[in-house]
Amino acid sequence: MTKPVACILGAASGIGRATAELLHVRGYDLILSDLSADALAPLCSALGARAEPLDMSDRTAIGHLAASLPDLDALVVTAGLSPSMGSFARIIEINLTATAASVEMLGARLREGGAAVCISSMTAHTAPVDDPRIIALLDRPDHPRLAAELAEIVGAQAAMPGLGYALSKAAILRLARRLAAPFGLSGRRICSVSPGCIDTPMGKLEMARSEASREALKGAPIPRSGTPQEVANAIAFMISPQAAYITGCDLQVDGGWVGSAISGGPESTLNQAVERARAKQ
Repeated sequence: MTKPVACILGAASGIGRATAELLHVRGYDLILSDLSADALAPLCSALGARAEPLDMSDRTAIGHLAASLPDLDALVVTAGLSPSMGSFARIIEINLTATAASVEMLGARLREGGAAVCISSMTAHTAPVDDPRIIALLDRPDHPRLAAELAEIVGAQAAMPGLGYALSKAAILRLARRLAAPFGLSGRRICSVSPGCIDTPMGKLEMARSEASREALKGAPIPRSGTPQEVANAIAFMISPQAAYITGCDLQVDGGWVGSAISGGPESTLNQAVERARAKQ
């Protein structure tokens, strides 16, 4: 029996690594990608996976990778930057423009029945995307002045990494919904997964530097960090045949953070905590 094939971007650590390890156990042949070849090498050696170092900001490099791939059963895009890892513009470039380009070109290698999963975030669900000008820009991830025009709309003072992160991840929610129909024409699926506070190197960096993250965690219905394995379990389900009727939607793996933030109202413990933290920034 032929093994299913999965390509994972951002596989060297965190959620991507946990997903690679889980899919290996479940019998997938793996093509693992990350920015650093050195970071990939030990994992690929351990899992018998093909290593493909990739700078996602290089559209030509993504095209070369796509041309070299076999038919895929799954594409998982976990690569990205957290608010502490880049500027407003750089975060938009990697988390949105590069992710969309990867989905476009690598997703074309999905065979019928295949599925793509992109990582969004719990912050995407409360991002300020009610302005139609912002929505229009987020739906044009290849726009050459995307970050600059977003910054002009929100204002220079607000165009900080945290907002760039939330906007980029909100755009990923929209990307999965928007691509569901064209993917469906060829029997493919696409979804997003929104992690909450997860115990990864990136997550620990944010918890150490962001009071808003720490306060949000305290106020969530499940007041603990999630594990990368818990997110990997969700991803593995979303790409599996058991999820064959699921597409164009988001799965929240966030300990209930989004539900509390949306339904609790301004008096909720969670919203009060987050607003206090934001006021201090």
